[in-house]
Amino acid sequence: TSSLVGSEMCIRDRGICFFDSNGIAVLCNRQMDRLIYELKGFDVQCLSELQDIFSEHNSGSVVLVKGKAWRFRLDVISLNGIGYYTQVTATDVDELYRRQLQLEESSRKLERAGRRMRKLTENIRTVIREEEILSMKIRVHDDIGRSVIATRNLLSNNLSLIHI
Repeated sequence: TSSLVGSEMCIRDRGICFFDSNGIAVLCNRQMDRLIYELKGFDVQCLSELQDIFSEHNSGSVVLVKGKAWRFRLDVISLNGIGYYTQVTATDVDELYRRQLQLEESSRKLERAGRRMRKLTENIRTVIREEEILSMKIRVHDDIGRSVIATRNLLSNNLSLIHI
């Protein structure tokens, strides 16, 4: 019984519908009936009624139904040359879709932070370069100042010697 409950839970989050080779609906589960009714406003009778879902959203893309994300997929199932069925499935991907949106938002935030970090790094380089230039100017100024003082002292001492 527990395996049946697990299977039911798995089926409940999926819609499935089969169409014969003429495109006539053969079997649809309740979930698919609900989804199609929400999207189209009527019960599906043939595959052509669903074609716009796949042309508008591309097979495998996410479609929002009542704010919940579903991935629709169309597959052809061959019956060993006898004929074929078309299977349309809808899978509940709401949690995955929400996480993808969160991840995209996080990526945008990280990209903005990265741009700010690159700008900050460039500003830091500019400040360091300016500090190095200032440090060299101070050193040159101090060297010139010491030379002026030494020259003044030397000249003061030489003038005293000449006057004596």
